[in-house]
Amino acid sequence: MRDSDTIESLAVGSVTDAIARCLYAKEDIKKNDKFPSWDGDIFVYSKKGKKKESLLGVVHSQVKGKEVNSLSTNEITYQAEVSDLRNYLNNGGALFFVVEIDPNDNRKIFYSTLLPIKLQIIFDEIKEGQDTKSITLKPFPSDDKNEIATILTNFYLDSHKQTSFTDIKLPTFKDLSGNKCVERILVTTQKIGSQKNSNANALKAFVENEVCFYAQFKGSPVPIPIKESGSKMIFSKLIDNPIKIDDREFFNKYRINYSVKGLSITFAYGIKLSWPNDEQQGRFNYTAPSNLRQRMASLEFLTALGKSRHFNIGDTVYTISNADYDADKIEQEYKMCQRAAKLLDTLHIVDDLDLSGLKNSDAFVLSRLEKAFVDNQPVIGINNSLEGPAYQDLTISNLKIRVIVVPNEKDSKLTDIEDYFNPKRHIITYQKEDDDKYYRIPGMSLLDIDAFCSLSNIDFTQTIADYKELSITNPHMLLIANETLNKMILAYDKKANERVFTAALELATWLSTQVIPYLTVYGCKLDVLQLTRRKRKLNKEEIATLDEIIAQKELDPYDRICSLLLLGKKKEAKAYYKTLNKDQKTGFKLSPMHKFWK
Repeated sequence: MRDSDTIESLAVGSVTDAIARCLYAKEDIKKNDKFPSWDGDIFVYSKKGKKKESLLGVVHSQVKGKEVNSLSTNEITYQAEVSDLRNYLNNGGALFFVVEIDPNDNRKIFYSTLLPIKLQIIFDEIKEGQDTKSITLKPFPSDDKNEIATILTNFYLDSHKQTSFTDIKLPTFKDLSGNKCVERILVTTQKIGSQKNSNANALKAFVENEVCFYAQFKGSPVPIPIKESGSKMIFSKLIDNPIKIDDREFFNKYRINYSVKGLSITFAYGIKLSWPNDEQQGRFNYTAPSNLRQRMASLEFLTALGKSRHFNIGDTVYTISNADYDADKIEQEYKMCQRAAKLLDTLHIVDDLDLSGLKNSDAFVLSRLEKAFVDNQPVIGINNSLEGPAYQDLTISNLKIRVIVVPNEKDSKLTDIEDYFNPKRHIITYQKEDDDKYYRIPGMSLLDIDAFCSLSNIDFTQTIADYKELSITNPHMLLIANETLNKMILAYDKKANERVFTAALELATWLSTQVIPYLTVYGCKLDVLQLTRRKRKLNKEEIATLDEIIAQKELDPYDRICSLLLLGKKKEAKAYYKTLNKDQKTGFKLSPMHKFWK
């Protein structure tokens, strides 16, 4: 074991030797110094030669030595004293070095650019009374004089920009989102030793160096630092180009990414080609997406790839080795996804199935429904406690599906399952109070508001078609459709769902052309307008329609109140509201139009 003075002397010697190689810097770092938080300074120059005429400024530095059994490969952490970090924050930051020393006197330098902004973020994580804080350091490019110059130059320039903002609460990207006073976001970095006007070198400078961001506000000559940790950037571009296997096109675009780690291409969902800088051969990776239909699209491509072992991106051919993935396993998983997707399509389920949340109980229900709707077979394990048909809500991960379950006529252990919204054998009926006859009714009519919010397999298109067909022989169906419309609007207000809104607007538009028993002629026209008002301001023509309704002398008080509310005339609407009786007031408070009262 070496004593502390020896360790520090060896550490400082390693750092000063590395800085001495740089043509743009000169160190003044003392061994066994007595300074409270710094070991010395590094003078940074804008030109080679280190003449005082080209002096940019001074960078404060701290050097720590650390004995280890073996040198670290990548990043390391170090417990820095909070009092030192505070001094760095108040004095423009510091370059913090840690030098690992192994038993054979091999050494490796690690560093962290402790700029004021990074220090502010660090102090956000420090609790009261905490004496030390872990900081992360990365390998220092000791043998690359130009890279050393790049680090020192960028550190000094950013430190100079940030020092005066040490005690100011700085904005984050989230704070600036939507701020119209921000003219632009600035990010600058220099690459010392690179060729001028080289786009490749400029790009390399951004992805290989830590960068800081600044907001330029209107009317302010000084950019303000953004409180985000300086991180290495990734440049990404979406490119339109077909991705084919033989003559079949699977996808029509891909994304190319360039970072300090290398180049990568991503396409489909979870498929990635990468060429790391430190490897001679590219890699092929597949990360399974959580959504069923996305996974199926990727697996369809991978199944075809398993047979051909090559694919094209544009005119470039890529060959995949047998070791990249298990083709038989991929094809088996693809067929499983196909069955699940066919089930969703059969039940008119638009939402995708979240496979990441699939439990054993969900998988069991999925298999039963696939057997019922894909294979058209009775199932075991989903029972109906009643003797006749009944509806049942089944859950598969994020999906909730309503079905009709019926005891099988041939085997009491089996159950037949039908789609609640498109039953093949069993229909839903009701009786009128003054009539013994049974009338068919769309299943959607029996849904409550919560069901509209939660069920995944509502077939809106078929249901509206049913209302239109059934109303020809049963005018009472129009009143039922109007009641359903009110529940749909209330459901949309509770949980915004564009499918519910679109269906409600279609239903309201059709009903506005019908004569509905017990309802005023303006009721459904007002429903169309209130749905429109939920999305945007009314136009001149729509406002004129409301004015015409209000002008009617014998207008129903409810319609007048609704019209005034849609025009934003709440004071007048409240005056007419007082004329309603108790039951009418209660009904209005429960109606979708009450939304505009608030």
